[in-house]
Amino acid sequence: NPLQSEQGVSGMALKGENKKFVKYAKPNDWAAKAESFTISFWYKKDGQTKNNTGGNGPEYIMSLKSTTNDHDGNIAIVFLEGNNTAAAVKTRFVDASGKDKWFTWEGGESIAGLLDNQWHHMALVYNASTSGMTLYVDGVANPNIKIWTDHGKINLDDSKIAEFRVGAGPNNGIDTDHWLASTFKGNIDQLRLYSTALTAAEITSLFTNKQ
Repeated sequence: NPLQSEQGVSGMALKGENKKFVKYAKPNDWAAKAESFTISFWYKKDGQTKNNTGGNGPEYIMSLKSTTNDHDGNIAIVFLEGNNTAAAVKTRFVDASGKDKWFTWEGGESIAGLLDNQWHHMALVYNASTSGMTLYVDGVANPNIKIWTDHGKINLDDSKIAEFRVGAGPNNGIDTDHWLASTFKGNIDQLRLYSTALTAAEITSLFTNKQ
């Protein structure tokens, strides 16, 4: 962990920095156990997202780097892309069979106020029983639910996870403008991975209690 800490939404938070990120060998047993899942986190970011050479581009909350180069060398990515007006929320997951799915809220579904230099809570909830992903922002469910038609269990391949990164994409081109190498230049707090689809009430509790 080469990053500094500063006051977060609850306790101390990571202070993001260009070309730096936190890495772990694995997200514990999350990928091995998850059928449904929830990714929950707090973040704060001011204005335009940037790549690592200063141009406009995505900034990553987290990624699971793959041991192979298939699907851009990643198993899971979560990032924001936009400016003070509105930002897109984009995720992609690759299952053990090699199939992948983008779950995105972009274009006309981009969300205003996400990059206003205030703390926001975000949760991504994938429900295997519906094959749908719901995005929650500050405890409120976005009405645009994304569906991986008939997919069911997420079925990630834990054996192919080379690295779990917090605050960066999976690419190693850290000194380039590669869209998959970008780091998060805002703050991240309370990043949590659950191997279950949390309920709306549970998401509200995370938001209310700053967890």
